[in-house]
Order: sequence, then C-alpha cells, then structure tokens
Amino acid sequence: MPVAPANPGPKHHHTAGPDTRKANVRGSLNYRSDLKRAILVQLTKRRSATDLEICRGLDADGAVELPSKSRESLRSRSFEAAYKDSKLRHPLESAISKVRKDVQDNGLDSL
Repeated sequence: MPVAPANPGPKHHHTAGPDTRKANVRGSLNYRSDLKRAILVQLTKRRSATDLEICRGLDADGAVELPSKSRESLRSRSFEAAYKDSKLRHPLESAISKVRKDVQDNGLDSL
C-alpha cells in the first residue's frame, strides 16, 4: 500500500523589519575581497552614494587599505585620490559597479 508523503505543515513566512534586512545584506553577499566587503558596507549605509562618496567613506572607515599597486603609483593610501586619478579609477569603478549590481540582482537595493 502506498504511503502518502508527510505534510510538512504550513510554511511560516518571517517578514524581517528594516533593521534585520539591513543586517542580512552583508550575510547574503559573500565576497572574498576585503575591498568589495567594505564597498558593500558603504552601500548599506547609503544606497544612493556616488562612487566618489563611497571612496570617501572607505577612507573614513579605514577598514580596508588601498591595493598596493595603487598606493605605489600615488604614494598615497587614499581611495579618493586613487578615484580622482584617471589611471587608477577604473579598478575602483569596476569593484563598486560589481557590488552595486550584486545588491540589485539579490533584491537588496530597496533597503
């Protein structure tokens, strides 16, 4: 005689409040790169920040260092200075753009 599959019961949908959702942003996007994790923190603080504002936030937080190639070229540790240097801007723009896209693709851009 066939056995009916067990009914797991009703599914409970937890609707997280804004603070919980914001805290989960970093948990749902896992980056190996310290820079991308720091960019995610900046975007979590202010979703509409420009790339330059994100660089300023990275400088203010001090949680991550400017990559060594950029430091050698600039003789500076400033993300803002690197962003303002046309030769060094592209890698920063690319990293910021990648994190912005990941946030959007994961539906986290409405927090």
